[in-house]
Amino acid sequence: MLTMTPDAAEAIRLLVDQPEAPEGAGLKLAPGVAEPGEPAPITLSLTEGPTPSDQVVEEQGARLFIDQELAPVLEDKVLDASVEGGQVAFTLIEQPPTV
Repeated sequence: MLTMTPDAAEAIRLLVDQPEAPEGAGLKLAPGVAEPGEPAPITLSLTEGPTPSDQVVEEQGARLFIDQELAPVLEDKVLDASVEGGQVAFTLIEQPPTV
């Protein structure tokens, strides 16, 4: 299952704490539209809640809603984030192997 770093959790909390964010909001990860010959991008959006088929990840006070089509692709990944000048940049990294 996708996990998140403390930085990603903090960035998500900052986004959902905005006045315009709906109550119970979280960050939705879904497949985007692919250009011919290119891999499909991942879209990120602030949404009110998960759909019934979404995988929900709640860690460190942050909520992720992962589209069922994308969940298997992300199960071995970690969501990280950096905040610079009021801009949030999310990245996906490989989970370190467990021993």
